[in-house]
Amino acid sequence: MKTLYDIVGALPDDDAEDLRVAFRRAVKANHPDLNPGNPEAAHTFRRIVRANAILSDQRQREAYDRLLEAARRQQQKPNRSAFSVAIRRLGVDAMASAVAATVFIGGYLLLKPVDRLPLASAEVAEISRREPAQTVAGRSTELSSQDRTPKPQDLKEPTKLASVAPAVTTGIAPAARDVVPTTEPRPKDVKYYRERGSSAYRSGDLFIALANFDLAIQQDPACSDCYVDRGIVLHRMGDQKGAFSDVAEAKRIDALSRSKPVSDASAR
Repeated sequence: MKTLYDIVGALPDDDAEDLRVAFRRAVKANHPDLNPGNPEAAHTFRRIVRANAILSDQRQREAYDRLLEAARRQQQKPNRSAFSVAIRRLGVDAMASAVAATVFIGGYLLLKPVDRLPLASAEVAEISRREPAQTVAGRSTELSSQDRTPKPQDLKEPTKLASVAPAVTTGIAPAARDVVPTTEPRPKDVKYYRERGSSAYRSGDLFIALANFDLAIQQDPACSDCYVDRGIVLHRMGDQKGAFSDVAEAKRIDALSRSKPVSDASAR
């Protein structure tokens, strides 16, 4: 039985920080953008996000742990004896056989008087079938003789349909007038992951937003705005330490970028 801890890659006794580290590791290993050749990557990624959402909530995690412990105790209970199971199956089979026998006997008793009908009824039915067949045959011969005589309106030259498509008459389909130009796939750069993360943050999917901002930082570790975005998400999730660390890193990157022009001017 695969538990939520197995999906995320954490242990039942891990704290919030260990659970967060395991979640990030699982997201990076199963993200659809990093595994384009795996068709199950998107499904696995959604399962990881949902499992982490349950385990990150203290109340939901306690309820899940209780249910998991109850399921384990249920599996550890000894199975019932095979003899009692066999006796129960024999009783069920005997009841089913009795019901089937009752149905067959009742059906036989209900259908038995039909076999004793006189033979005259069969002859009457045969005569009644022959008379309608003869009348139908006579009418069909009359209709066939009427159809063979040509009518004046049938001798006229058939008119051509003006609305026949060129593809039907010539076998060549006309070329499409309006061709939709194909658009090239958008490159998955820092801007791409930042936009996806911002969209997920606005829709309330904090874990998906965090994963996209992590990928943006991997693309460009010197992007201070990426650290600010991730710090906002961590602050919203309650990780104050991680949020302050990302903001400090963004300030350090901005300070380095401002000091570079000054150092270049002094060197000149």
